Amino acid sequence: MLIPEKVPAWVNKVSVELPASKPIINKRIELNVSSWNWFKLSKIFDIETGNGPKVKPVSFNDGNVPHISTTDFNNGINYYLNYSDPPQKGNRISVSNDGSIGAAFYQPDAFFSSYKVNVLNPKFELNSYIALFIITLLRKERFRYNYGRKWGLERMNDTLIKLPAQNGNPDWAFMETYIKSLQFSSAI
Repeated sequence: MLIPEKVPAWVNKVSVELPASKPIINKRIELNVSSWNWFKLSKIFDIETGNGPKVKPVSFNDGNVPHISTTDFNNGINYYLNYSDPPQKGNRISVSNDGSIGAAFYQPDAFFSSYKVNVLNPKFELNSYIALFIITLLRKERFRYNYGRKWGLERMNDTLIKLPAQNGNPDWAFMETYIKSLQFSSAI
């Protein structure tokens, strides 16, 4: 590899636009996990296996619908398909049950997903802030699973996560407010 003796002039002209670092809500919120309750994932989500194409199409990356796979990168998107009516609606959480097990992402738009991805369909009013709160907790469960002990539908339905609660129900408003209070939340 050739390395110049002096730093080229164009290096100092490059500017990178950083996202807004301010929170949406300018309030510091403390987490008191000891007051949270355990909830089965199946109580708050209908969980299904992805049902996208099992074979990579000949023509891909020229479409408009993301195909979610088991990757831990790029929001789980492997490629794009040209399709008018994708099987999964947007505003869902995808969780890999193979490959990068436990890779969880918020899917704002309609999508396809691999059969190695579980799709969490909310039984409540989900938004990107609540999804990010829950995804953080789901990713904390990754250590429990591996190639020999996959996070399939049965295990995922039985998975317990500890959430802020009010009157015995998940406190969705608190979760949203907490995420909005974090630095860079205005860039979400």
